Amino acid sequence: SIVVTIIVTIVFTIHYRPTARESEPSITDERDRLIELIGHRNALYVFSIGVVLAMAVLAFGTPISAMFITLIYAGLLSSVVDELTRFMLYRRGF
Repeated sequence: SIVVTIIVTIVFTIHYRPTARESEPSITDERDRLIELIGHRNALYVFSIGVVLAMAVLAFGTPISAMFITLIYAGLLSSVVDELTRFMLYRRGF
């Protein structure tokens, strides 16, 4: 999750700086906090679906390692959804 967050942040920073020609602001306000909370909410939805999917995989009689792999992928996907949600909301001008 940490590696995905670092990679996504680097890619978006590389894309953002040349197009906007400015650095990210260091001040956070209510809008920034709201965007952060919406990103966390979407990530938790994705991770919750991944947990249910992991339990369903286990219920079908697959090995327990398949459940752990599903949980790992759900965590990675939720991290990506969190960062993408924030990026899209900032680009849209929420």
